[in-house]
Amino acid sequence: MDCNSAIAILKEKNIIIEETSEKTEKAARQLKYSFDSDEVHYLDEDLMFTRPSEMRFENINYHIKSWKDAWMCLCEIMYEKNPDKFESLTDSPSFKTKKIDVFSFLPLYTDDGAPRNEKLNGTNIYVLISYNIKKLAELMRRLLIEFGYDVYDVEIYLRSDKRG
Repeated sequence: MDCNSAIAILKEKNIIIEETSEKTEKAARQLKYSFDSDEVHYLDEDLMFTRPSEMRFENINYHIKSWKDAWMCLCEIMYEKNPDKFESLTDSPSFKTKKIDVFSFLPLYTDDGAPRNEKLNGTNIYVLISYNIKKLAELMRRLLIEFGYDVYDVEIYLRSDKRG
């Protein structure tokens, strides 16, 4: 959709914007990434520039504030379901990259000392957290599949403020 079409639609919705080049581009992005907070989203969608508010899995709603929260929450759920299987993920090639392991028994830090992983509650397993939503969604899909679930078993509800 071009910027002029986005402006026309936003004007119809009584969203007032100034018609400058920068503002029209922002309006197009705002329209492209506008979501209804009651609409269900799934991990196979393009979720860039979004913020989750809730995750639903097996008819239980989990309040979350960020994609990192969603990732850690799903890890905790899977650990509770099968601790031995979850611990085996530290050796799984599916959760290793060329440079770093997604699951490990050691804390990792960036060069400036910021944590790259976080300890999973009630365990001795550290989970990699320093990824963007695209990579976190991919890891969440892999984790679901590893535990025998479908990627559509997790429903995501987004915050209505439309910011990421």
